[in-house]
Formats: sequence, C-alpha cells, structure tokens
Amino acid sequence: RYRHGIVNDTHLYFITNEGPAAVDVGINVLASGEAVWWDPESPCILPDEAPGRLRLPAYTSRILCVRA
Repeated sequence: RYRHGIVNDTHLYFITNEGPAAVDVGINVLASGEAVWWDPESPCILPDEAPGRLRLPAYTSRILCVRA
C-alpha cells in the first residue's frame, strides 16, 4: 500500500508492507530528482538503500523522498 503527497516541491511516497513476507522489488516513480529512503520509525535516512529498489521487511514502512 502506498500514499503519495507533495510538500514544497518534494514528493513523498509512504509505502507500507502489510504482509507477513519481506518485499524486494524494483520501483519507479514519476517524480524526478534526488531520491532517498527514510525509515519513519527511527526517523533516519537510509543512505545504503538504492532509490530504484524497495527492500521492505514484513509489517514495516518506508518513505521515498524525491526532491525536484
């Protein structure tokens, strides 16, 4: 499940894995610019995670932040 919002020219994609299995897939979004993953629970930037790849453990969330 995901939710997309825009704040001050920054696209935020809140993505949640509601299932019992981990997710590891490629991801494409329409927004272009500098992209980073955030962990909303910590809240920390995940510098080692590639913006085009979604690795999401079971029952967790991530935020993809794309600055235009």
